[in-house]
Amino acid sequence: MVPVARKNLLADKVRLPISIGGVTFAVLLILVVGSLYRGFEREAGSFVESAPGDLWIMEEDTTDIFHSFSVLPEEKVEAVAQVEGVGEVIRLYAKRGTAEYDGGRADTYVMAFDVPAGSEVLPGVNSPGPGDIVLDEVYSRKTGLGVGDTIDVRGRAFTVSGVTDISNVGLSQFSLISGDDAQIIAVPGNTSYALAFVEPGADAAAVALAIEQQVPGIAAETKAAFAESNRNEVITFFLPIITVLLVIAFLVGTAVIGLTIYTATIERTREYGVLKAIGASAGYLYRVVIAQSLIVGVAGFVLGVPLTLAVNRLARELVPEFVNVLRWDDIARVFVAVLAMAVLAAFIPVRRVASIDPALVFRA
Repeated sequence: MVPVARKNLLADKVRLPISIGGVTFAVLLILVVGSLYRGFEREAGSFVESAPGDLWIMEEDTTDIFHSFSVLPEEKVEAVAQVEGVGEVIRLYAKRGTAEYDGGRADTYVMAFDVPAGSEVLPGVNSPGPGDIVLDEVYSRKTGLGVGDTIDVRGRAFTVSGVTDISNVGLSQFSLISGDDAQIIAVPGNTSYALAFVEPGADAAAVALAIEQQVPGIAAETKAAFAESNRNEVITFFLPIITVLLVIAFLVGTAVIGLTIYTATIERTREYGVLKAIGASAGYLYRVVIAQSLIVGVAGFVLGVPLTLAVNRLARELVPEFVNVLRWDDIARVFVAVLAMAVLAAFIPVRRVASIDPALVFRA
């Protein structure tokens, strides 16, 4: 069965590479778009999950950290600190702005934790000292700035003291300054967010509910819940676009395989008729056609996966904001999709084989 299928495909040495290339393109498109989606999904919640504290406290109706703008009056923060079950409260100041540097300018989400310089505020990242700034990795690569370089933020010169592996706040690159320098981004008497630790033994969700009940005009969410809210914003924005691209890729792959196999079937109508005449069962002929589809589909998949890895790597170098995550379970799903393409593409050729009359073939 497989030798016959392979022979039929290799008979046309021009059409076969084109067909495999079409499937490879479909696999590439599906995996690149999917890995980009996974990357943004991960980054959307990574900063929230990495920040200190158990609860995020913010202005009421704040849905996420990159679309919404939160302003918390100081008296609200002090009231939160008095709620039973609340331990230490850290203020987080945040404001978008355009930073200037030698060679250009680029937007950044400037943030400051109200903690002593040197305190760990993100995994492996300490709060910088006065006059220093820490850049996220994507922003560093985007601007070409590194440790020791100077950058101007809201009219104030800062020296880059570090680059963090944590990239992006939602879909924006961030930079971190000290609590002492927070006045350049803070609204007097207000903060943007409050990050609260709960006391040992206290339930974070229950404390969050108590805060909302006792302090009007604010929202309190557990770290996990707020990270999920941020991810949902990304999913809501990207999912319709990604769905359209994935459907297009699937249809392209199916059409390419189907056209190839149908043409190969038409060109070998006589051979199929002979096989039928000498006793080959319809099931055997169907399996030959499906095997041809699977050979083209699997070949395109085998080429598409390493090509995706290369394209993703190149894209990260050329466009630092291109954050992609390629997971093995997603690759497995694409393989299943390729098999589905192959089976669907074989439907019309199978019907063609079923309609072949050996007597008419010999008469011709």
